[in-house]
Amino acid sequence: MSSKDPRYLSKTLDLLHGLIADKRMLFSNDTFTNSVEEICSNSLARWTLNEDSVLQLRDILSLVPQFPTLGRPLGRLVEVLIRSTSDPFQDYQTSAANAAWCLGSSMLALSKIKGWNDELDPDQWFGYCLNHYNWSSKVLEGLVSLSHLSYVPSSQIARFLTTIS
Repeated sequence: MSSKDPRYLSKTLDLLHGLIADKRMLFSNDTFTNSVEEICSNSLARWTLNEDSVLQLRDILSLVPQFPTLGRPLGRLVEVLIRSTSDPFQDYQTSAANAAWCLGSSMLALSKIKGWNDELDPDQWFGYCLNHYNWSSKVLEGLVSLSHLSYVPSSQIARFLTTIS
């Protein structure tokens, strides 16, 4: 298995995820930290929705608190996810590797870091998610987590609430 093989990357990210979750690893070496950060950023930039990529995303999201500069690539991934699925509910029913989990989990991770939204417009995410993912607890959880950072346009939430009441 070569170092360019996606399975190698998945196994490496899974290992890092486990070590960090068990509090057995600290990122104190700048060269190593920069390498891991670059690998994660590149993976987010070429990410596509499939089962292997969802597992990779899970591991990358566990690293976001250590690498706040992953916020911009992760925010761009959110925008890709929002545009990617014509029928999010069908996607959810078809596979555990679905856009709803990825979208909600990515927004949760973004809520834990700052400085990522200066090139992105998270306000647009709210309207889209409230209209297309209002059935998904994971996406709604992600929206709520972002709302604590005051990225939520209250007018969109009020408009949505009046449509469902």
